[in-house]
Amino acid sequence: MEHSIKILEKVQWIFKPISKIILFLFTTKTGILLLLLSIIAYFIYRIYLRLYERKLLNQAATGDKGIKFTDLINAIVEETVSLTTKLFSNISVLLIVFIVLSAIVGLSSTFSAVSDFLNNQRRIKELKITLKNLDKRYKVMQVKILNYDYKTNTTKLKIKFFDYAKNDFIPKDQIITLKGHDIYFLTYVMNFDYSEIETGKQINLAFPVMIFTEKIAQDSGIALNIRDTIGIPYIFHRKQKDLYGIDSTHFSKRMLEIIQYINDPDKARLAGVRSFHAVAPHSIRLPRKGQSYIIWVEQTGGLVIKKEEQW
Repeated sequence: MEHSIKILEKVQWIFKPISKIILFLFTTKTGILLLLLSIIAYFIYRIYLRLYERKLLNQAATGDKGIKFTDLINAIVEETVSLTTKLFSNISVLLIVFIVLSAIVGLSSTFSAVSDFLNNQRRIKELKITLKNLDKRYKVMQVKILNYDYKTNTTKLKIKFFDYAKNDFIPKDQIITLKGHDIYFLTYVMNFDYSEIETGKQINLAFPVMIFTEKIAQDSGIALNIRDTIGIPYIFHRKQKDLYGIDSTHFSKRMLEIIQYINDPDKARLAGVRSFHAVAPHSIRLPRKGQSYIIWVEQTGGLVIKKEEQW
């Protein structure tokens, strides 16, 4: 498939720009206008040459350097007849040119359709392999209770996010202060059963995105800094040695595509994502200063919160 795609890309490198020019000239208002202006400019140029020729003849015969109005009319009529005669006498050539141009456009369109199909098949294959590489339980983050103030019912947290490419937590912590003592983690879950990229086993891609409490509504929660600068959660970073069947560049590209389904339900439906929902069934209750929790996600869609000493 890769070899076929490369061949089509090379062919399209020649055909596509020519096809675009042909379609521009013959199917757009601007293109048709340019063609008409070119024909008119050529017609005027031919008339100019004929008038110049008459002027030289008149000057040689009579010494008169001027051009009469009748000369202009005769030049226009003669050029019109000449061009019309040439047009009809070369109608077969023009027909062949039209057929060739149409063939170029048709071939370019066919090559483009085949290339799109092959690229889409490659994309779906890569998406399936990407999901297979995520069929595990993943440690998402460490949550440490820095302080809980009983008087103000306020909880202060330090959150560290785990990066699987580094096999360690990222250097930058997120410090959050919340009103309340029941801490919930809103988790996004995508169900790929029956989608075009399902892998034959249940995979519900899940990761927490927001934190809120019994005092802070879900819609007013604080976003977790769980993603990198291009939008991929740190838990989905991978080194090449940890991947099978796909290179790290294509893995990151497909991973980003999958994550973007969250913000584009229409795109998710086109990809056949069966369902997408947000849940927050688990929480940290009655926090105490110094407590530390590890949060994991199961790729069946579950979220696990346990005190760190239990792991």
